[in-house]
Amino acid sequence: MSHQGLTRQASIRSRSHVDVWRGVVGAAVLGVTVLGLAACAGPPLTTYTITLPPNVTPEVPSSRQAPIVAVPRVLLPAEVDNTDLIVRDGSVLRRSITGRWGSRLAIGITYRLVERLAARYPQALVLSQEPTDATAMTLRVSISRLTVGSDGTGVLDADWAVVPRDDRSPERRQRTRIVLDGPVGTDQDVVALTGALVDRLAAEINLGTIR
Repeated sequence: MSHQGLTRQASIRSRSHVDVWRGVVGAAVLGVTVLGLAACAGPPLTTYTITLPPNVTPEVPSSRQAPIVAVPRVLLPAEVDNTDLIVRDGSVLRRSITGRWGSRLAIGITYRLVERLAARYPQALVLSQEPTDATAMTLRVSISRLTVGSDGTGVLDADWAVVPRDDRSPERRQRTRIVLDGPVGTDQDVVALTGALVDRLAAEINLGTIR
């Protein structure tokens, strides 16, 4: 066989070996990718809300003359003002891999406070909004600590100001610390304990006379 023929056969065998090697590498990469996607899938994720169910939500006053109480968004520490369900274990914040909040926690807490206060003050229209010219009173709430511990202890530190529309009337400021115990073994437990802390806060807020 001529030298040219030998060279052509060697070239064909070389390309064949390269193609086989590429096939093996491609199959391996595909297998790793499939395994990676399966691992990333993890357990199913459940979305929770801290707001009250519709059958518990109070009715809105029908009178257009009802005084308006504005409740701007509650302030929360940055470490918990997100959509993660968090349990504190000492100095470690453990994020749930099976559940999350449906919105930022500050938004949900604001809505739940509004719902609880609306039930306590049916003569007023309690709204989650910034004050306007039509607002009779503004409630500003700041939560400096909100933790659900792995030992089942929930702690909420908050202060709030009740600001009347009339500038001649003084603001009324209060603060509280709330400590509650409950199970925290499941995401539902964490949601329930967080809601209970917010409900206790709402029960301690006194709006006084609303005009």
